[in-house]
Amino acid sequence: MFFDALTLAAVVQEIRERALGGRVQSVVQPDPLTVALELYAGQARHDLVLSAQASHPRAHFAAEKPRRGTETPSPLLLQMRKLLVGARLTDVHQPPWERILHLRFERGDETFTLIAEIMGKHSNVILVAADGTILECVKRVGPDVNRYRVVLPNRAYVPPPAQSRLPLPEWDEERLARLFQEHGDKSAERALVGAVQGVSPLAAREALARAGGADLARLLRALRELFAPVETGRWSPSVGFQDGMAVAYAPYELTHLGEWNLAPSISAAIETYRAAQETADPYAAARASVQRLIADAAQTLARRRQALEREMPPADEVNRLLECGQVLLAHLGEIRKGQTQVALPGLSGQMLTIDLNPDETPLENAQRYFKAYQKARAALEEVPQRLESLAAEEAYLAQLSADLALAASRPEIDEVAAALAEAGYVRERPRGRSRPQAARPLSLRSPDGFTVLAGRNSRQNEEVTFRMAAPDDVWLHVRGQPGAHVVIRSGGRAVPEATLEFAARLAAYHSSARGEPSVQVDWTQRKHVRRLPGGRPGMVHYSHEQSVVVPAALPDENASGT
Repeated sequence: MFFDALTLAAVVQEIRERALGGRVQSVVQPDPLTVALELYAGQARHDLVLSAQASHPRAHFAAEKPRRGTETPSPLLLQMRKLLVGARLTDVHQPPWERILHLRFERGDETFTLIAEIMGKHSNVILVAADGTILECVKRVGPDVNRYRVVLPNRAYVPPPAQSRLPLPEWDEERLARLFQEHGDKSAERALVGAVQGVSPLAAREALARAGGADLARLLRALRELFAPVETGRWSPSVGFQDGMAVAYAPYELTHLGEWNLAPSISAAIETYRAAQETADPYAAARASVQRLIADAAQTLARRRQALEREMPPADEVNRLLECGQVLLAHLGEIRKGQTQVALPGLSGQMLTIDLNPDETPLENAQRYFKAYQKARAALEEVPQRLESLAAEEAYLAQLSADLALAASRPEIDEVAAALAEAGYVRERPRGRSRPQAARPLSLRSPDGFTVLAGRNSRQNEEVTFRMAAPDDVWLHVRGQPGAHVVIRSGGRAVPEATLEFAARLAAYHSSARGEPSVQVDWTQRKHVRRLPGGRPGMVHYSHEQSVVVPAALPDENASGT
């Protein structure tokens, strides 16, 4: 992923120069994870795109007006249209060296902040009220998905954990020397990414190329050159090419790629790269068609979740209904038919005000409260179970979305469409298409000679885990994200570190975290993996896990498999 902290810093400057003080004219949603605001500033219209797509999260100005791409307005789109249209953009902010964009809007006495978290799979677009309460978001993250950071309406907005890396001004040659010594035979690029605040893999490669390797003085000088525009504002956006195709963008000159062109702005660089990637995908139309089906199914589940949350009564309200019924029953002789309200001593001794139906007798009013209590108590018991079941459905859709994004052929795309139909999310498969021939899971050989299996979609995950793996084999999966089930056929033998890293990188690459510099991968014995009760194919829970952190890249150039 090329949208790093330096890129966002360049985008922030561009927004300030072009649209600060502008008024929101309209809001559209080009796809389920992307919103676009039309801002009128400087006697011109500027279309600002904010996308939480895992494959290319970004913030930039669009050269052409984005078109509406979703049939049903999402909850976030409805809230943005209600609260932001007519509002003025009064501030643009980036927390130091984070991939987080804060856009503050004011409308009359009201203030709202639109936050774009541009962090790979964890990307999100969140609308926050002045008191810090989340109003809506493009991706809802419940405690079943992330127990550490819940992103849901009516919850307080909590920013992602701050980086623990050191900022560039604190680095000198001596500290860099210690860093490379501690990392041993690991690459200088990975060492820089893991230790220097704001440095992405692309920036590390560029700095190392400019320094001619790991010469410490030249490397520090190269890093400072890349970071200098944060203070000076003199960016040099560029697009890098290989074999005539755009393969990267950055707010600096991509000299290490050999072939690169300057761009008029960072937004133009982003759009050039994005257009090239879409053109390069021969299955873009088929992929987009299935993605729309997934998006429609996800919106249906979102509406079901909202309805269930409305049914969920607060626990104190359930207790109040019971107390009202008990108090009315104890004071029947003091109440007359026709009253609309009565104040009586509650169970705690404090006065309790109870609303009454004047057309009912005192006993009928008490019975009505008891019936309401029974209904509320049943909801309090049943709704959490239904929400848990709904969360499993949402997780399966997320897995199918990841399967689709990682599909490398038309049959793999068709297999996702077939899975949607079999799960009941769409009524039928497209006419003229039979069930696609099932592809086999990957089978690779690790550096130590172990066979490593990897599923590339939910059906293959089911096959790898429950049909091909033995109980004592080692099983791996990216923590908290959709992706491949990977199995090391160990037969109970100890697995060498090189093989474990090989398999972990395979699991990270074949997941929605692909391209991230560091991904946490859990591993355990296959016997500790169980199917999720009532879950869809490939949905599991596991225990006794340990974890390893690896880059989400193939273990070697020949590891893609067939």
